Amino acid sequence: IGKAQLIRDLKALGIQTGMDVMVYSALSKVGHVDGGANTVIDALLSIIGKRGTLVMPSFNHGWAHVFNPLTTPTTNGAIPDTFWRRTGVIRSQHASHAIAAFGPKAEAICADHNITGCWTADSPISRVIHNDGYILSIGVDHHNSTAYHAAEVSMPCGCIDPFGYPKKVLINGTVSDVPGLAFRNGPCLASPRKLNAALKNRQTHGNVGNADSTLVKAIDLWHARKRHLKDL
Repeated sequence: IGKAQLIRDLKALGIQTGMDVMVYSALSKVGHVDGGANTVIDALLSIIGKRGTLVMPSFNHGWAHVFNPLTTPTTNGAIPDTFWRRTGVIRSQHASHAIAAFGPKAEAICADHNITGCWTADSPISRVIHNDGYILSIGVDHHNSTAYHAAEVSMPCGCIDPFGYPKKVLINGTVSDVPGLAFRNGPCLASPRKLNAALKNRQTHGNVGNADSTLVKAIDLWHARKRHLKDL
């Protein structure tokens, strides 16, 4: 699968010039891509152009004893791990759930992530959600997107504390203790898998390469998750 096919598939799904899009992905589901993860990234950037901003999760989920935004790998897969290493990509300084972005809004999206906390109203993901951004899922469903956690924190649902657990981050050459994410230790009472059905008529659906993929306005996902939690 080459770049030209990926561009056709992404455009058919609805990716457009100037779009701000957060991507969740599984490269293995796309198929054998000529050039691998970089080709997928190049295809996306060639469509959104200089006015669009590409955003990806760059989480380590807390395995890093000290998070270093210049060296700590992400556990989100091949495409995000390739993306944050590219020249010009901004990576936020959150200890466990960093975000990477490239484009005119990248610095604004990633700014002060340690201070704003994970999935709060001022977090990078919420900035995408509340500024007309989109969620692109390539080979994964909304259960994997994690963007819905921003809706949970806004309720608040009580399962997530953005500042509940101390973590360490390397900032300007100094290891600093920062308040980090504390997460529920049991199953969710309202499974996020319900989002796939709830958003069926509010998203576009198609294939990127061989990967079953969707594109949805991020704010629609946010509202759908809040509806699922309103009676809990």
